[in-house]
Amino acid sequence: DGSFGVLDQLALTLKQHSGIRLRLEGHVNSKCGLDCDGSSECTNNRCAALFRGRGGSVGFSLGRADAVAEALHERGIEAYRLECRGLGGSRVVEDTEGDLKHRNRRVEVHTVAWS
Repeated sequence: DGSFGVLDQLALTLKQHSGIRLRLEGHVNSKCGLDCDGSSECTNNRCAALFRGRGGSVGFSLGRADAVAEALHERGIEAYRLECRGLGGSRVVEDTEGDLKHRNRRVEVHTVAWS
């Protein structure tokens, strides 16, 4: 899919500019299908296994950001240059019930340092 080309281009840019550090922010629909907000203990061990112990949409969105960081690491980008955050469904860009709800399932890339 098209995301691999974007990852390749991002990795190339980061290799060319070694002073750039990024924050990767994972997002989901506010109705991601997980029943908790991440503050409760997981009763089925799914959150602990998949989302660094965080449950619900926060953990799910963090997993998304982590996946992008891992893909960049596989392309030669050092882990210390990447900060991951899971923001859950706190910043939806489309109606969570509409035809464009898939746009809420994303990872945003933000520059936090450039030297």
